[in-house]
Amino acid sequence: MTGMDDEDRLRRARILKADVFRLRSIDRLTRLGCRVLPPSHLPKIEQRNWIKSVDEIARRLQCLQVVVLVGFGADRLRARKILEECGLSSFLTKEEYNRVFGDSAVQDVRTNHDLVEAMFALAWVFAMVESIDLMTTVPNDLATLLPRPSDVAAVASLKSHARRNLEEVHDALDLYYCAHWSYREGGFGFEPTDISVHPSIIVNRRLALEWCLSVESWDEVSLDT
Repeated sequence: MTGMDDEDRLRRARILKADVFRLRSIDRLTRLGCRVLPPSHLPKIEQRNWIKSVDEIARRLQCLQVVVLVGFGADRLRARKILEECGLSSFLTKEEYNRVFGDSAVQDVRTNHDLVEAMFALAWVFAMVESIDLMTTVPNDLATLLPRPSDVAAVASLKSHARRNLEEVHDALDLYYCAHWSYREGGFGFEPTDISVHPSIIVNRRLALEWCLSVESWDEVSLDT
C-alpha cells in the first residue's frame, strides 16, 4: 500500500505542476494581448524526463550552426569538411544534408530564420542565454555565445555545461505549446498592434524543446496542438 500511496502522491504532484505551468502560460499570453486563449480542455504538457542526452543536444546545436552558416553563404566545401571531421554528417536531417552536400538550388522547407530560432532554444536549454520568453528576440551575438563546431575543446566544454532543470523546460514548453495553439486559432492578432510574434519563433522554439524531451528524430517531432 505504501508504494501505491507514494505513486499516487507523485502523480498528483505532476498534475499540480502541469496546472501551474498552464496558468503561467495563459497569464503570459493574456498580458501580451492574445485574443484567443487556450481552453480549459486543451491537454496539459505531460511531465517527461530528459530523453536526449547532453551529447545529442550539443551535436544538434553543432549541426544547426554549420547549416545556418551555409545558408548565410559560407563555403560549402569548408562546411562539409567540418561536418566530416567532427563526425556530424550522419546526424544531419535529410533536408540539412541536402543543403550542405546536395544541390544548392534545392529550395529548403526551413529558412535560416527558422534554424536560428531553434538554435536559440537549444542555447537556452544549456543556460547560455537568459530568457526564452515569446518577446525575447535572438541576440545579435548568438554566434559568439556558442562554441565553433570545429573547436573540439569548446564543444567538449559545452557538453559539460549544465542543462536547465526540467521544470524550467516544461514551463517553457507549455508556453510555446499554448502559443502555437493560439496562433492556429487566430489568436495572434495582438493588441496593441505594434506587438507581434512571428510564427517561426513559436514553431521552431517549440520544436527544439519538444525534441529534447521526445524519442523522435528532429524532423519527426509532432507539433500537433
